[in-house]
Amino acid sequence: MGQHTIDEIHSQPEIWRRTLETMLGTASPLGELDGFALKGPVLFTGCGSSFYLSLAAAAVWSRFASMPGMALSATDVMMYPECHFPAPTQGTVVAISRSGKTVETRDAICNLKQTQGWPAIGITCNPATVVAGACDAAIILAEAAEKSRFTTRAFTTTLLTALLWAARCGDCELEKELIRAPDLGARLIERYEPNAQDLARSGNFDQYIYLGQGPYFGLACEAMLKTKEMACTPAEAYHSQELLHGPRYAVGSSTLIVVLLSDGGSKWQLELLPKLKGFGAQVLVICDRVSKEVSGHSDWVWELNSGLSDYGRLLLVMPLVQLFAYYRALTLGKTLD
Repeated sequence: MGQHTIDEIHSQPEIWRRTLETMLGTASPLGELDGFALKGPVLFTGCGSSFYLSLAAAAVWSRFASMPGMALSATDVMMYPECHFPAPTQGTVVAISRSGKTVETRDAICNLKQTQGWPAIGITCNPATVVAGACDAAIILAEAAEKSRFTTRAFTTTLLTALLWAARCGDCELEKELIRAPDLGARLIERYEPNAQDLARSGNFDQYIYLGQGPYFGLACEAMLKTKEMACTPAEAYHSQELLHGPRYAVGSSTLIVVLLSDGGSKWQLELLPKLKGFGAQVLVICDRVSKEVSGHSDWVWELNSGLSDYGRLLLVMPLVQLFAYYRALTLGKTLD
């Protein structure tokens, strides 16, 4: 049960490896975009997983591409463009769609092209689709296409492509870090799959909360969605400190809070950990290095031990939370695929 899903989760390091070879090769699809006159801001848009991916991609783009990035749900661009772009302005839209068939994303592209004159670039796993057809240029990630209804490797491979595109704007160190991702990802899947399975089977949870900052907020949202989709159970995502402003009153002893600990947010996230335990929650921390503060105020710790920057290790988080959602779904008797 769920064979397509687990196979696609496991396949991610190899798909990343192939994508790196393609994107860094002499005939790189990214090279074809070098002559594309990007106008700022660059809007990343999509629906569902593609929107959450856009949140992370926009943060990375703003950090590395010397041009502001922003993210909006394609449904909001489609329905309320005047709230975001009340007057004509220059910009570029990057449309993300795993299937390439997302009608709302196509309509958002067409709206921006018609009302603002924005050029559009698509990133999808399938050519000859409505989204790719509506764009002026498209990157096709055919090897990341999935049979499962759950987005896993398509999410991380598209994120890898966005990271490489941003790094191409001048950050060689980020590119070097991304080259290490396949080997690190394979090691982490092997190491933590038993832990994810054990936690999913033994945990007494009826609510899940994922916390992340900066580019990690998009990952927290996607982890939340995977839990809802696969395990069919309540889950939420917040910026870390936002939990203190109301949502904490819904936290109880059967709440699992997953903290995506980042370098940029670590000071505040570490101060938050003892408060989470004080609310009675069960806490899982995913971090690059374990500290005394982390081990002293959490129930479980998954240490990446990558040595990469916040941005270089974004990819490494997702297979672990995907595995947890998958095994939690099986534990609860849910039907996958």
